[in-house]
Amino acid sequence: MKLFKNSSEQVIISYPELHTIIDAVSLDKTYTWYGDNTAPNFLTTDDSLVDSSGKMYFQKAMPNSRIDMVPAIYDFQTNNKVVYLFENFLSHSELNVKYKIASTTSIGYDGLNNYMLIGY
Repeated sequence: MKLFKNSSEQVIISYPELHTIIDAVSLDKTYTWYGDNTAPNFLTTDDSLVDSSGKMYFQKAMPNSRIDMVPAIYDFQTNNKVVYLFENFLSHSELNVKYKIASTTSIGYDGLNNYMLIGY
């Protein structure tokens, strides 16, 4: 349903319940199935990038969260996902007054300083 390449030039095909990695040279396929409530949900992102270590920085839809689109990282080497819910590290006044965060609008990565860049 969604195609992109990783840092090794492999093609990644994303589906709701799994993703497939296709090696560009050998055409070998690797399938990664997600367990219940563990899907990274790449399909909802409008903005993503993959760094040189194979981590994908993307926007993840979180319908039950205070802010519905949040930053996330998926590591294709370990098949682990980290989701950054704004309400877990910002106070109510920081969210609503100081920063006025309504949604994640863009995502980036600064490899030199090892920072995830979040547009809101």
